[in-house]
Amino acid sequence: MYTLGRVSDVSLLRGAQGKEEGFAMAVVLCSFENADKHARGTRLSIARWQPRGGPRYPTLWFLAPFREDRTPIKMMPPEEYRTEYLQHVLFGPNRERINRWLAKLDKDEDITLLCWCNPARQKYYPKLFCHSILVGYLIQERRPDIEVVFADGREKPVWDGLI
Repeated sequence: MYTLGRVSDVSLLRGAQGKEEGFAMAVVLCSFENADKHARGTRLSIARWQPRGGPRYPTLWFLAPFREDRTPIKMMPPEEYRTEYLQHVLFGPNRERINRWLAKLDKDEDITLLCWCNPARQKYYPKLFCHSILVGYLIQERRPDIEVVFADGREKPVWDGLI
């Protein structure tokens, strides 16, 4: 089982440079709406679409929640969503591309992965579910040298691990 690990109170864990002890780089996961509160480094979208009228960010389409036929993965209970996202995205046809992206993450450059999900948008669920949480679990598993910051509701996810 994969767990969030080092996330309880990130502010208490950080050293003088704002990084958790022992980590050179961070990947921050948060919503477009609250990016100014949480984001560090380069901002990248992993959403199906971005807000209108605001800044445009490069999109990592291979992490966006789409099936192979480009139909969106949406509007389903959390466990079904996790299964669909794992099957069609993280362990689907883009698996090798995702592995190359993970291998290329620069230990000296923070990035922020942005999506729409935040607690205010998911009023009917007591805990947040968003594909960015699953991406965070994957990063923790494959790149334990990188700090993953689950922000903006992601620190209280509906899932307790990737699988």
